[in-house]
Amino acid sequence: MLVLLGGPGGCGIISLATLGTVASAAGPAVSAGQEIFSMGKLDTAAMQRPDDVALAARKAALDLGLARKPNPNERGVKDLSIQELEFVDRKGNAFKITIDRRAERLVLLRIDVGLFGSQPAAQLFLTRIRAHLPDSILRGARSGG
Repeated sequence: MLVLLGGPGGCGIISLATLGTVASAAGPAVSAGQEIFSMGKLDTAAMQRPDDVALAARKAALDLGLARKPNPNERGVKDLSIQELEFVDRKGNAFKITIDRRAERLVLLRIDVGLFGSQPAAQLFLTRIRAHLPDSILRGARSGG
């Protein structure tokens, strides 16, 4: 299928396959159920309190043998609804955890391993976070009212 594009320089014809290639080069997103991995960032949501997620992230980092870096919140994050944690592995690869409180029991969670970071490492970190969460929908347990 061909698509006709118009613009100030005139019209052009481009195939649908080419459009798909251009779109995927801009940043493919990989979905694995509740999570989206795109450009080095694993995003998900949790029905949890932010402090429980932060504690679970710290425990997950211990499980994985990661070292804690100084708190980025001390470097100018002004939004108090956002918590940031940062960990590094032995090779200096960073794992930046952002916990964004949206409601009393709704958080958006991002694990940023960098543009060329490891998706499996981000997934493993999330798995370990889930293992430390109390009665979590994120972990797969059913929620009570």
